[in-house]
Amino acid sequence: MTRKVRKDDFPVSQVRRYLEPGPIVLVSSQWQGRTNIMTLGWLRFWSSRRRSSA
Repeated sequence: MTRKVRKDDFPVSQVRRYLEPGPIVLVSSQWQGRTNIMTLGWLRFWSSRRRSSA
């Protein structure tokens, strides 16, 4: 059975909050023949406005 999915327009100005806001890397390791992988992300907001010292 095919279900119809309703799609709505979404304001571009609000998209940023749903995306990962910082860089993401995959970290892999191996020790004693065992391998592992994890995602690592960090967040830093930058402002284009100068801080006032008032």
